[in-house]
Amino acid sequence: MREASRELCRALRGGRSQVAFARRLGLRGPVIANWEAGRRSPTITQVLQAAHLVGVDVPGSFRGFAPHVPPPDDATDYAELARWLQGLRGHTPQCDVARITGASRHRVGRWLRGEAVPRLHEFLALVHALSGCRVPDWVARLVGAQAVPSFASWYRRRDGVRELLLTNPWVSVIRPLVRIRQPVCRSEAASMLAAELGLPEPEMAGVLQQLVDCELLQETEEGLGVDGGFTMDLATMQAVRRTLQGHWAQAAADRVQAQRPDDLFSFNVFTASNELVEQLQELQRKYFRQVRALVGESATAPDKVVVMNLQMFAFGADSS
Repeated sequence: MREASRELCRALRGGRSQVAFARRLGLRGPVIANWEAGRRSPTITQVLQAAHLVGVDVPGSFRGFAPHVPPPDDATDYAELARWLQGLRGHTPQCDVARITGASRHRVGRWLRGEAVPRLHEFLALVHALSGCRVPDWVARLVGAQAVPSFASWYRRRDGVRELLLTNPWVSVIRPLVRIRQPVCRSEAASMLAAELGLPEPEMAGVLQQLVDCELLQETEEGLGVDGGFTMDLATMQAVRRTLQGHWAQAAADRVQAQRPDDLFSFNVFTASNELVEQLQELQRKYFRQVRALVGESATAPDKVVVMNLQMFAFGADSS
């Protein structure tokens, strides 16, 4: 994250000289030069203050990145940032955050409690750990994706996956299937996955190649595998989200006709007031969050890829 930190500082300066930018921030000496050279690292509050002064919509960057978490009222107040981090964290174990950031659990705890202000590179690593490795998304909202070359490969993955998901939603299950069986030779993978998902083998071979091209699968002498995590936030990708929702609803409908022993399908039709419907919707959201937290906290090796598809919809005069 140190290289990305340097690039972010340079992007915020824009066309201003280092001296002029320092003056704009009320700083003296070669502070900006040190930031951009990596000799010193600014605190996150200094960076967000600089972003605000040059016209960046700082609150908007937080709202767009994590719509489910109330943005900080004043991003230059680290107590507010710590509150936002806690909301972003959810149920992520602190030991996992420490492992991903490379910081001690004690240090991570002080950052999350607002007792210590992290440097920019530390804050980027922290957000990366708490968001499912999506900090490039937040940086792009601050300065644009092109301004931070260090994250170029991540953006290529994101764009490639977006296109893949739109054209072949099965991609969302193919990669984790490879992960739990890695390493596996490409021809065996194509045959195995085609049989598992009921797709033509040539089509599966093409999808595997696309995943390799997007760097979402890695190919070594031992075979195909998955190296590291990659998470996308679909909240701002309505077309992709609806494509996947429709795909998995149809996949569930097809599976109902050929159920396996460990499949679980349930439904209920009932009358309800608008007030009760709102309560049930919140109950479903809470249940879904709890499932995600339980999965995230699991320390056991995965044996299978599971699709959990939840729907609730109404008919009636007020259901539109």
